[in-house]
Amino acid sequence: MKFFLIFTVPFLFYVPNDLKKLRKEFVLLENSEKAIYEIKKIATSTSEVSLPVKSAYVAVAEMTSAKYKLNPISRLSAFNSGKKLLESAIKADSLNPEIIFIRYTIQTQVPSFLGYSKNISRDQEFLISRLNSIKIDDAELYSTIYNYLIYKGNKK
Repeated sequence: MKFFLIFTVPFLFYVPNDLKKLRKEFVLLENSEKAIYEIKKIATSTSEVSLPVKSAYVAVAEMTSAKYKLNPISRLSAFNSGKKLLESAIKADSLNPEIIFIRYTIQTQVPSFLGYSKNISRDQEFLISRLNSIKIDDAELYSTIYNYLIYKGNKK
């Protein structure tokens, strides 16, 4: 019995390599146009990550791409396209803390005139209420969420 437990426990909390790559690029999004393309490339080529999570990362990349467009109409179009995709991902997996975290980060960072801030409090409460289970399931995601909540999440 001990032999079985020793070899199965490490696999219970496996985080796919492509998910790690998506997370790494997500952190770089704020200051790197290249990260937009990397996220889209990884998300379209992986089978290791669930469709709603891939969609959420593509959505945030699309929303961020608005920052690099010159035409105001193109900017708004890219942002709204990403927002629609992100909301679809949330509908597909509304209890996934990673997807909720992605929406939370966007909503706490975009200008208020875009009108995309109605879920900030609810998302923050959701994430805080699930921190302990996230810590058990995925220490890397926990660290990211926890640090964001502490250092950046209170901007409204």
